[in-house]
Amino acid sequence: MIKFRTGYVLSTILLLSSCVTQHPQNAKEFRVGAAKARTAVVERYTENRSFTKIANAIQGNANKCLSGRVRSVSSTRSSGPSIHGGGYMQHHVVETNYKPTVVREKGRISLHLQQDHVRGVTNVTKKPSGGYYMFVVDVTPAAGGKSNVAIYRTRFGFKNITRAVKGWISGSIKGCPDLTKI
Repeated sequence: MIKFRTGYVLSTILLLSSCVTQHPQNAKEFRVGAAKARTAVVERYTENRSFTKIANAIQGNANKCLSGRVRSVSSTRSSGPSIHGGGYMQHHVVETNYKPTVVREKGRISLHLQQDHVRGVTNVTKKPSGGYYMFVVDVTPAAGGKSNVAIYRTRFGFKNITRAVKGWISGSIKGCPDLTKI
């Protein structure tokens, strides 16, 4: 289990959950929603690398690098009375499972990353099986040995994951992102 301290994850979750009435229940709904949402980003580009190399990199790294449980603890000091004098510390713990799914079809590979809060977050909408969709990547072959890439992600967070996946796609990164610093 990975541990880190941050209030960022909780505030992002609360912000995102307050902006929607229904979370996408599958990757297709996430793609459609991301294209319309202010809280999401869609990046499309052509990579000068073959589809086969990119597909192998995604398939080889997804489960190894994006599966796991992250435990975050945020602490706040209260100015209220306590038996010891100067207030008290309040801790909030959030535990999150990350679940990658790779779907490889002829002429297309997709990476779906789901986030399942198993402790410390109240679900305000129906949660899809496996957790909320937060990141989807689609890669298809293009002319001249190149590949078309589409990345759908939430606007807040996931910079390390985005950097790592783009690195797998370009071939410039072989390692895993730090899931504690999404």
